[in-house]
Amino acid sequence: MKFIESYKNCFTREMNNNLALKREMDRVKEVCKKLDIKIESKPKKVYFWNRPVEENGSKFIIEKEFMDKHMWFRNNRLLGNMMNDYYKLTYIEQQLIPEILHQNIKLGVKEVLANAEVTKNIKRMRDELLESVDWNDKEVIVDEIRRKEVKNIAIKNLKKTITASFEITIAVYGKKRSVKQNKHHSCTMEFTKEDGVWKASNFTYTELY
Repeated sequence: MKFIESYKNCFTREMNNNLALKREMDRVKEVCKKLDIKIESKPKKVYFWNRPVEENGSKFIIEKEFMDKHMWFRNNRLLGNMMNDYYKLTYIEQQLIPEILHQNIKLGVKEVLANAEVTKNIKRMRDELLESVDWNDKEVIVDEIRRKEVKNIAIKNLKKTITASFEITIAVYGKKRSVKQNKHHSCTMEFTKEDGVWKASNFTYTELY
């Protein structure tokens, strides 16, 4: 959370030092509970990367179209960009990583949010887990994803690349779920933007003992 916390702290500090901004923010209702930001009308649906998402209290990146509707975002580009980055990193940590893992481990190959190489590596990990036990009716399920953290933001091959690390526990079941074995891994996942959509571009894993 170090990158996300730095955005939050910087944003809060700027708010405290800018009375005009604070007055502007007081006219509107809440955008993000974590930052205690108030905006006037909360949309029923937000859009990010051309994907509509029903609003349910989770934190998402706000698209430029939404930001342009509010004077605060238009007049404070630096803070608007900071807010956008805050949402982006939170989205990657809290939603994108779990969604990619659940899609590929439980449901099999699916390349919507990850490229073919990432899908192949996750499938390899999945197959290794299935082969590690000598049971009938085997299946693997993501049991826990913990310690998710954006570790680095860099430019690679002229693209912004966000690197996140996490640990994962995968439950290997057999004999119609009458037996179970947990496997633990330390993982790293990189993300780049392709055709306006953030996708996983690299995935590595190491088994924890």
